[in-house]
Amino acid sequence: MAEFKTDEHCPVGLDEEFVEAVDEDLQCLICHLPLKEPLQTRCGHRYCKDCLEEYIRRHRSKGQSLTCPADGHNLDEDRDHIKECSRFPVTCPNSCGRSIPREMVSTHTEDECPLTVISCPYARMGCKTKIQRQAVESHLESSTRVHLDLVSVKLHETEVKLGDTEIKLDNTETLLYKTKSELKDAMESLHTTTYIWKIDGYSEVLRQAKTEGKKALHSDPFYTKTEKDSNGYKVKVVIYPNGDGTGKGTHLSVFIEVIKGAYDAILPWPIKKKVKLELVDQQEDLPQRENVIGEIRDIFSNQSLSRPTG
Repeated sequence: MAEFKTDEHCPVGLDEEFVEAVDEDLQCLICHLPLKEPLQTRCGHRYCKDCLEEYIRRHRSKGQSLTCPADGHNLDEDRDHIKECSRFPVTCPNSCGRSIPREMVSTHTEDECPLTVISCPYARMGCKTKIQRQAVESHLESSTRVHLDLVSVKLHETEVKLGDTEIKLDNTETLLYKTKSELKDAMESLHTTTYIWKIDGYSEVLRQAKTEGKKALHSDPFYTKTEKDSNGYKVKVVIYPNGDGTGKGTHLSVFIEVIKGAYDAILPWPIKKKVKLELVDQQEDLPQRENVIGEIRDIFSNQSLSRPTG
């Protein structure tokens, strides 16, 4: 093995006392001390990072070609690789003294380096101070009063924003209520010759009627209309899922209820109309559906269903 001679100014490895002798494979071939931040050339020889870099620097300054101190292997290829190697140890750009793999430099500076300048933890509260990471604790201790004032101001601003949000929410709820009322009025003013009422979840509705005593369901009010009528009677449909009267517990009871409407004063009373009811079978197979159809004549002739007064 070729011997490389160093002078007193060359960097050295770990100049420490070890309990047992350090294996030769773990010794730098330049300073002959235990390896410090070891590098291995492509020819397989190991050196301290600082020793090898100093060796390269000196040879470059003399215009000499770079060869391995141990066997004369050309190191230019190794040097090109070192320039790109993601795992090659480099010194921290903030000069904190740490040596880290090139691929970890950004992680080190962003999350670990004590010399990286960062924002105060109270930046979101308004503190604009930027300090080195190692000085954060000192800054927090010396600026406690300032930070408390900032937090107080931020809290007040948040309370104001919360109050504004509550006002906007109240206004939105008012607008929603108004819209619902207008929609209800629009539905109530609906004039139609055919009214379709779809009841969702009827099985559950029937179960509640049988077990919980829930009785009637009411449709939205609507106005009747025929081809000859320009105005109509205001009515709604009322059903008892579990039946009513003699049909209780055995039948579905359906009623038509007259409601006080906008045109009652100009309409003839009692009503002389016929009502056709159709209960639509909900089977998915259309040919198997058996709708129940019934026609009710003079249902409104009964005095209890004459012109409403309430």
